[in-house]
Amino acid sequence: MYRRMVFPIYNEHGQIIGFSGRKVDADNNYPKWKHIGRRNNWVYPALNTRTGVDEQIESTKEVVLVESIGDAMALYEQGIKNVLVIFGLSVNNNIINYLSGKSISHIFIATNNDENSDENRGFIAAVKSYIKLSNYFDLDRLIVKFPPKPYNDFGDAHEGGYNLDNWLTKDIDKEAQLKYILDFVKNNSSNFTKKEIKTALILSDA
Repeated sequence: MYRRMVFPIYNEHGQIIGFSGRKVDADNNYPKWKHIGRRNNWVYPALNTRTGVDEQIESTKEVVLVESIGDAMALYEQGIKNVLVIFGLSVNNNIINYLSGKSISHIFIATNNDENSDENRGFIAAVKSYIKLSNYFDLDRLIVKFPPKPYNDFGDAHEGGYNLDNWLTKDIDKEAQLKYILDFVKNNSSNFTKKEIKTALILSDA
């Protein structure tokens, strides 16, 4: 973690089970983020009782799932604390278990917007997370909501002066979004597992 800003990761017992480090130098080719520990066990930052994240998830009955701590910090800076970090592109089972124990009305899947890349990994990840979460939550609770254009992530939007509360409260046509997601899986099956494709087919017939 040399020359990185380090964030400790806690479990439900207040024990440190890992670290996530953000590099502070721009003059090297090191990865932006480095993680130590089993990310599949992390429910961050809700299990750090000093953040107030768990309380806001309870009170709002909503949660925003983002890729990185940087995204979470940008939202937190603007008063949106009901955020969980998935540390990459997949929602782990511990996060699903955590949310299953809550009275949740909306789960916003807010991976980064990589539409300018050759492969929009953020969109594919959002679709995969949507399909996975559909096995545990009603579809009317699931919403894919990318960072506001023209920004790639919430850090960029925050630095650009965008009011992220406007992003959070913007309505989404859930039925149209579901159709778009299912059509995307059908037309891009090589990006998905057999299980994901099967789940999408079941959703199509529902």
